[in-house]
Amino acid sequence: MTHPKAAGEIFNLAPDDVVAFEQVLPRMAEITGFPMIDVFMPGIAVRYQSSNAKIKELLGFRPRHSFLS
Repeated sequence: MTHPKAAGEIFNLAPDDVVAFEQVLPRMAEITGFPMIDVFMPGIAVRYQSSNAKIKELLGFRPRHSFLS
C-alpha cells in the first residue's frame, strides 16, 4: 500500500454485508473447482463477522463488490 496512513497498520478487508458459510461455500467450491463435502459437526454453529470500518475511515476504502458477486 502506498497510502501514508497505511504504514504500520493492519486492516480487515471485509464485505459490508454479513454472509453465512452456507451461502459462500458452494460458490467458493464452484470458483475453485474443489468439491463441496458436507460434514456434520456437533455443537453450536460458530459465526464470524469482520468489520472494514478502520480501512474505510483511515483510507477511504469502499468495497466495489459484495462477497457473493
